[in-house]
This record gives sequence, C-alpha cells and structure tokens, in this order.
Amino acid sequence: ERDKILFGNAFLNVNISGKKFKLHYQAFSQVNFAVGKAMYEFIRKHISENTNIIDAYSGAGTTGIFVSDLAKKVFLIENNSFACADVSENIFLNNVKNTEVIEGNVEHKISEVLENHRIDVIIFDPPRKGLEKSIIKKVSQRKIKKIIYAGCDPTSQHRDVNLFLKNGYEIKVFQPFDMFPQTFHIENVIVLELS
Repeated sequence: ERDKILFGNAFLNVNISGKKFKLHYQAFSQVNFAVGKAMYEFIRKHISENTNIIDAYSGAGTTGIFVSDLAKKVFLIENNSFACADVSENIFLNNVKNTEVIEGNVEHKISEVLENHRIDVIIFDPPRKGLEKSIIKKVSQRKIKKIIYAGCDPTSQHRDVNLFLKNGYEIKVFQPFDMFPQTFHIENVIVLELS
C-alpha cells in the first residue's frame, strides 16, 4: 500500500540519443533503454514535419520529446503527477519550446485539446487495459489523420485497433519491439491512417 526509498535517489538520469531524461521511479517510461530508443526512432520515422501532435499517456515524456523537433506543437497528456513533473523537467533539460504539459485523465483532457486545436497525429501508449471506447469514438469523429498506437498488451491493442478499422482507419505498418527479452511480453507499435 505504501512505498519508501531506503537508499539512493527517487529518479534515474539517462541519455537516449543525445536527449537527457530524468525518470522518477513512479513515472512511466520504457525501462529497456536500447529497445526504447529503437521504438522512439520508429515512431519518429512516421511523423511528418510541422504537425500538431498529442502524446497521450505520455509518462515521463520521452516519446513526445523525441519527436518534438519535427512538430509544430506537442501536447503531452498524463495523469501521474510524478510523470508530469518529470515531463516539465525533461522539457527544460532538452530546451524544448513547442510543448504543453496537460495533467489529467486522457479520457477527459483529449476532448479539450481536440476541440481547441487542429491535431494531425496522436501517439497512444496506454496502460495494459488499452483505450476507452469513448476515446476511439472522439478521435474517429475528429478524423485525425494518423494514429500511432504503442501497445504492451496484444489483446487490448487488437480490440482497440479493430474499432479504429471499423471507423475508417487502415493499418499502414506495425513493428513489434522485444522490450523484455526471454519473457512473453511484447511492445507493438501500429501506425494507422484514415483510408
């Protein structure tokens, strides 16, 4: 029910491809940094320049910061206060100027962003339970051109992607990443676009 630090720091300082990140132990980030780097580079490859991006379930902001130099603006949505503090620190560490950190549940905050801004790409990296149906409905209704879905649970990701397919999206490419070698866990990134 409670945890406490017996010794050491509450965070790690890491460098991934020249970008600096402070990662609190209670904030989400990919813990296999080598495979995480490959995943961020794959996502980056599928982002066009001068786009408005939502990084939903942003954790410590690694993905959003990794693609920020391609973007016009990146909105990082996260409900974990430790992660939001990390995102703000990481934005400062990397001298990123075109981001906005939004603390709160993605289910609620994504609607506000979609209503107030023209969004070209949404990057989803949800917890194992996947996305709420209401999120898929809102995103589909707004006809967001590109969805990049990083999923750590194939079952929930399959369910969610099928709903996107029923709403006019098609799979352009997908790539699994073996984030935890010699276990059954897999991180899978799927790029969907409106057909």
